Amino acid sequence: MKTARLYQLDALRGIAALMVVLFHFLYNYDLKYGHAFAVPDWLHLGETGVHLFFIISGFVIFWTLNRSARPMDFVFSRFSRLYPPFWVAMIVTFAFVSLAGPEDRAVSWETFLVNATMFHEFVGYAHVDGVYWTLSIELAFYILAFAAMVCGLLRFTDYICIGWLAASYAHVLTGVDVGVLEQALLLQYNLLFVAGISFYRFWSGQARAFPVVCVVAAVILSYLRFPVDTAIAITIWISLFALVIVGRLQWLNQRALVWLGSISYSLYLIHQNIGYGIIEWGYAIGLSPLFNIGLALAVSFAGAQAITSFVEKPALTALRGWYKARKARNNFTPAPELERS
Repeated sequence: MKTARLYQLDALRGIAALMVVLFHFLYNYDLKYGHAFAVPDWLHLGETGVHLFFIISGFVIFWTLNRSARPMDFVFSRFSRLYPPFWVAMIVTFAFVSLAGPEDRAVSWETFLVNATMFHEFVGYAHVDGVYWTLSIELAFYILAFAAMVCGLLRFTDYICIGWLAASYAHVLTGVDVGVLEQALLLQYNLLFVAGISFYRFWSGQARAFPVVCVVAAVILSYLRFPVDTAIAITIWISLFALVIVGRLQWLNQRALVWLGSISYSLYLIHQNIGYGIIEWGYAIGLSPLFNIGLALAVSFAGAQAITSFVEKPALTALRGWYKARKARNNFTPAPELERS
C-alpha cells in the first residue's frame, strides 16, 4: 500500500480554496449585495471548487480508513483535524458579524452554540457562516464511511460504489422523490466522493478495473445531475485528479499552491462572512471595489495562516500525540514476571 504524501493534492486543495474565495468575493457578493462593477457570469464556476474538495475528500477519507486499525482511530483522526480550527473560525466569525455585519448574516447565541457541534444543520439550525453547508455533507459522508468500516464492508468498496452510483442514476432518471434518503445517501454529490474513492483504490493498487468503471460512470452522471458548464468543470477536475495519481502533474508542486493547500481548510472556514463585511464596509466609506476585495483577500489569507499555524497544526499534534500515548498505555501487556507479582 502506498503511503507517500501526494503534494499535488495539496496544490489541488489550494486551487479549490482560491476558486471558492473568488467566487464568494466576486460573483456571490454581487448576487447578494451588488458590486459597483459588472461581474462576468462565468465566475459562478468558482463554486465548483467545492466539487473538487469533495473528490479530494473521497480519496483522503479512504486513505485514512485504510490506515486506521479500528473505528475509533478514524473518528479521532477526523475530530482532531476538523474541530479545533472550526471552533476558532466560528468564534471569530460570530464576533465579527455581530459587531460589524453584514447584519443579515448575524445569528443568535443559541444558533452559535449548536453550530459548535457541527451537526447543527441536521437539527434545523442556521449556519454561523454559510460555507458550513459543505461540512454537513462531509459529516454525512464520514458517517457512511464509518458505518462501512464498523460493518466490515470496506472489502466490498468497489461494489458499494457501483451500487451507490446506481442509486443516484435511478434517482436522477426517474425523478422519484425519495425524501430524506436523498440527503442521507448524498445522492446529489455521491458521484464526487465515489470518484475520489476510486482514485484511491487505483492509486493504492487495491483494484484497477472497477475504479475506472466507477470514474467513467461518475463523469457521465455529472452531466445528468448538474448544468452542462458545471459538469464540464467537474470533468476537468476529475481529469486533473487522474493525471495526479499517475504522476503526470509534478509541476503542480509549486510553493504558492502547496501553501494555499496547507491553509485551505482554515481559509475556507474564515473567509466568507468576514470578507463580505470588509467589502461592505469599504463600499460604505467610498473605497474602490478593487481595494475592498483586495483587503478582504488579505485579511482572509492572514486569518487562515494564523489559524493554521497557531490552532490547527498545534492542536493536531497535541491531540494525536495524546491519543497515541493513550492507545499505547491501553495496549500495554505486562511481562510474565509482572503478571505473577
